[in-house]
Amino acid sequence: VFMVATMTMPTTTRMMAVAWTRPITPALRRVQRQGPTAKLWMSTTIRDKSAPRSTSLSSSSTVSSGMLNLHTIPLSELETIIVSWGHPKFRAKQVHHWVHSQGVTDVSKMNNIPKALQQQLLEHATAGHLTLECEQVSEKDGTIKRAYKCNDGALIESVLMGPYQDGRYTACISSQAGCAQGCVFCATGQMGFKRQLTPDEIFEQVSKFRSELAFQEKQQQREEKKRTNGKKPHAVESSKQQKQHGKSKRLSNIVFMGMGEPLANYRNVVKAIRRI
Repeated sequence: VFMVATMTMPTTTRMMAVAWTRPITPALRRVQRQGPTAKLWMSTTIRDKSAPRSTSLSSSSTVSSGMLNLHTIPLSELETIIVSWGHPKFRAKQVHHWVHSQGVTDVSKMNNIPKALQQQLLEHATAGHLTLECEQVSEKDGTIKRAYKCNDGALIESVLMGPYQDGRYTACISSQAGCAQGCVFCATGQMGFKRQLTPDEIFEQVSKFRSELAFQEKQQQREEKKRTNGKKPHAVESSKQQKQHGKSKRLSNIVFMGMGEPLANYRNVVKAIRRI
């Protein structure tokens, strides 16, 4: 169950909580000036956006608003498009399963998808419209903080926290590019307001984290199977036990404490929440 904490959190409590997720914000100006290699924190590791990622659509893919977004397109729409390309309807569910359950967005690795459909997806689809500008990973607890660039050049932030002791993973996402509230203690507030994020842009932040966690979990399962020579353990752990032992990679919690005031973008936020 996804929990949206800010919808019920008192304003003063939310204002205090938001401050924790702000450290990357001042660096956005440096990213704009210096590019993705801008240095952010001394205690973090920064990945260049050009580095290969296991869940990319393809190494040569370009992000374009005119292409299908495999992270955000509803299954019903994907079915309609794939049928119009001359393929059976069930192929859409297979693609959807690869992206959201297996964490695979590299079309060439979807081994039950025909080559013809793979080629069409490579030509007309992309693994997201948010471009990773920079990423910092905490050496202390593994928290991942990212700056994404939208199609119009606006920069937004997303954070993945966890796993906690009970196995939870929490995504902290943005609802606006910039913020109009002007809170003096908040770096985002001092940047000013750029624009509202669309439901797709909000949802994609969640989908990317969820897909990557699913990919890591499948890798972990393959390694475990290889280690035990394919033999099943005598005792099968419940999903709760897997979380507690750090084996589950499920994204379980979401908070709207990134950039922006979610209630000031209420309609788009609610649309994104319903899809989540």
